[in-house]
Amino acid sequence: MLNFKDKLPRSVFFVICALTVLSPLYSAQVYAASPYDSGYDHGCSDAGMSDPSSRYINEPGKGPSDHTDDFMSGYDAGFGSCSHASDQNREKASGKFILNVKVTNNLATDESGGIYVGIGDSDISNSMHGITFPAGETVTKTFEFNSNDVPVGKGFSAEIVYGDDFDESADGVNGPVNTPEVLQIYLGPAATDSDSKFKLNVLVTNNAASDESGYVDVGIDGTNIYKSLDGPFPAKTTVTKTFEFNSNDVPVGKGFTVTLISRDGTTQTEHGVKGVNGPSNAPEVIEFSLGSLDKFAINVQVTNDAVTDTYGSISVKLDDPAISKFSSMDFPAKTTVTKTFEFNSNDVPVGKGFTVSLSYGMKSIGEVKEGTNSPAKGPETVRFNIPV
Repeated sequence: MLNFKDKLPRSVFFVICALTVLSPLYSAQVYAASPYDSGYDHGCSDAGMSDPSSRYINEPGKGPSDHTDDFMSGYDAGFGSCSHASDQNREKASGKFILNVKVTNNLATDESGGIYVGIGDSDISNSMHGITFPAGETVTKTFEFNSNDVPVGKGFSAEIVYGDDFDESADGVNGPVNTPEVLQIYLGPAATDSDSKFKLNVLVTNNAASDESGYVDVGIDGTNIYKSLDGPFPAKTTVTKTFEFNSNDVPVGKGFTVTLISRDGTTQTEHGVKGVNGPSNAPEVIEFSLGSLDKFAINVQVTNDAVTDTYGSISVKLDDPAISKFSSMDFPAKTTVTKTFEFNSNDVPVGKGFTVSLSYGMKSIGEVKEGTNSPAKGPETVRFNIPV
């Protein structure tokens, strides 16, 4: 093994490393993939096309002005990233051996040190000093050698010296493919596939003047894997709930469902949103908004024509997105009770359908009615009668 300690003074080294494993929605909207991720994929694809006329971005109706700023931001990032990878491949093919050393700090604190790379049993080596890596992240450093010094089948080693006399190393062999070689080195325990995480941040913004209680559920599509985190959701505040799953359970392209249950007094609201793990290693983000000032209202009137009081519940569900509200209540005899359900108006544009369900009595007798948001201003009204 290379003895990095004899070659470089430790006082000049600073290595901090980190591991990030791992992607956006408003409560009324669902995206299979974000505009940024879609743009990134197209940009990366275009980077591999030498003929500009064959690129997606140069097709009629698909130019920069035909896309959102988020899409173009992702496109530029994808084009630049994949162009760099192509440049490295061409550089290796044209006479350079390229090695990317990835250093991941799994320790709880930042570390300092340096990287030393040596080629097989020769005196050929290279090093980098004073490197800075934020704790909790992975940083990649690129080393280049003459390809004649590292023919196919030739071995190489990389060593990290950090902190108070600690070191880690890894070995590799130059393969036959004209792509850069990669060595992964961990500071602290190595993260296995079973340790790596898929992260999801759920942001709940309560715009109302009063606090709400409730919880957030996340389920992985096609599995029985789910997690739940409780509120509360204070007024005029954004609360972030972070969920972590084994990355093997949520590979890129895997779908998940987020359900927010919020309670304001006796009314319970259910918001459902679907998402997909995108190609970026950043956490996925789902956003919900409670208590918007711009409201669509449904008045549900229940007239109990019977001579006895009864008890039951009313639920209102939007056709799309999957948002519903639920309230339990008393229905006194010979009385009409009106319960108002409010939704964000963005969720219920004109023409949008909804379903209202009434359940009452010991036998949970049920009745269902459907409605549509009409062009007329003012609340929609749905009426039920509990018979004698």
